Amino acid sequence: MVLESAQSPPLSLGHNADESSTLSVELLRIENRLLERYMQDKGVALPDWTSLLDNTDDIVKSVSTQIEVKLQIAIESLSKINDLLENKKEAAERLVSTMKVMLDETDLRIGDIQKDAYNFKRDVVDGGRCARNRDRYKAEKLTRYFDQKIYDQESCVDKLRLLNNTLVERKRRLESQLSLEDDVSFHFIDYQEMQIRQKENKNLSETKSAQVALYKIATEKAKQHILSLQSELEVLKSKAAANEKKLELREKFSSRLDEITQVKQVEVKALQDVLTGNETSDDIITTARHAQTNGLDIMRYITQKAEIHELQKKIKTTERKITIAKGNRKL
Repeated sequence: MVLESAQSPPLSLGHNADESSTLSVELLRIENRLLERYMQDKGVALPDWTSLLDNTDDIVKSVSTQIEVKLQIAIESLSKINDLLENKKEAAERLVSTMKVMLDETDLRIGDIQKDAYNFKRDVVDGGRCARNRDRYKAEKLTRYFDQKIYDQESCVDKLRLLNNTLVERKRRLESQLSLEDDVSFHFIDYQEMQIRQKENKNLSETKSAQVALYKIATEKAKQHILSLQSELEVLKSKAAANEKKLELREKFSSRLDEITQVKQVEVKALQDVLTGNETSDDIITTARHAQTNGLDIMRYITQKAEIHELQKKIKTTERKITIAKGNRKL
């Protein structure tokens, strides 16, 4: 470069040709190349080095003092080299993966070929030989083998045709969906709005799910409370049934007591009447009928009345005997 021509002649610089000068010249060449490449990448025009040949000391001083610029150029060059290496590495990895896929496909094809060769040898070569002449083969075996191969290929073609029709239909549906999206003018802003709405709907669904969980817990508690109340209700029903039975028994007992009281009252009245002598046989019969209408024990009443009459008769006979005895004593 121009800078190299300015630095290479030993007379223009005023230095002797030694190893240090050659090393500095090589370094300047490398720096000059990097500078030219950097400025070409940036689209900046190169300076006119020929106008600075008269003042070579300023050139050397300006180049040696711009360490920061050199460092920036070196960093950018290194980053470009690293990017290039990364790109080459990715390309090499893609190539390696492609080669692996091709090798796998080749292995599969080799396996299929070996399988076909084995089947051909089994069905045609070994199975198609004539029994009398081993050098001749049966044509039916060969035609059957190739007919089967043709049938398999036709079935494979039919499957591929169906798959192609399916893919064409899917492509048509996708194109119609894309056309609809273009008609609706689906842009990035709409996508952001949809994301915001999706987040809002997600938060709303989370809150609703939390509320549903709380409602479920409350429902379970209510169910348990209802079950406890039902058990208490069953206990109260059983107690009420027992109390009703007790009340019925008490009513029966009270009615029985009333009957007994009425009977006793009748008996007492009858005894009083008998003792006082105010009751006649007709009164006894009417009293018995009255007791019969009230549901009392008539036979017991009659027997009691009979006993009372017997007692009255005995009392009268004893009184008569007493009076007779008194009269005899006076005589």
